[in-house]
Amino acid sequence: MRTIIAPSATEKTKVQKIAFSTVEKLRSGAVIAIAVENSYVAIVDPTSELGLAEFKSIKDRVEDTFYPLFVNDVEDLVGFVDAISSTEKLLASSFWPGLLNIEFKANRHLPHNLGAENTPATLIARKPKNNLLNVITELMGPLIYTTLLNKSNVPVADLTELTPRVKKLIALGISSGEIKSHRKTTLISCVQEIPKVVREGSIPSWKVKKIVSTLVVD
Repeated sequence: MRTIIAPSATEKTKVQKIAFSTVEKLRSGAVIAIAVENSYVAIVDPTSELGLAEFKSIKDRVEDTFYPLFVNDVEDLVGFVDAISSTEKLLASSFWPGLLNIEFKANRHLPHNLGAENTPATLIARKPKNNLLNVITELMGPLIYTTLLNKSNVPVADLTELTPRVKKLIALGISSGEIKSHRKTTLISCVQEIPKVVREGSIPSWKVKKIVSTLVVD
């Protein structure tokens, strides 16, 4: 794994240069490690059969488990879902970028089933708070991701925590130093007509309910 230092958001020329270079690598099937709000993740082009094969070797997965997506905008999911509802658009505009995962009803033509053996009925997506990653997805479109874990099965807070085996599978690590946040994502399902909180995290239900009054909280 080759490592580079992530540019700051103010280094716009550098951000663009690294983003273009990273997109080229992703399109060739490379697996990239990059930081989001609460951990380091691995990202890959969901349309790349070669990249996906390397990507799936990172963690043991249940066969029918699919990978979530990073997007730059909810409209990037056109082609992945049959339709984007006004509720989904409202949630995305209110809480993206941020720690909100939204579950959408998927269509039948997902690239490589997003890593699953069978076509999943739903998909999960969010836009994280990482300027470089958002430029990459703006250029590239949706990317599948998985949280990187250290040998103690804890999310990686620094690239130095990666195991030698995982380092061999990652072409490039974009280092943002140590991540100290342990905040968790909130997951809201919009698969049914009425949206529902599946997992409450850093974005509390009451805050979401202010935006979507019909939200169901168990």
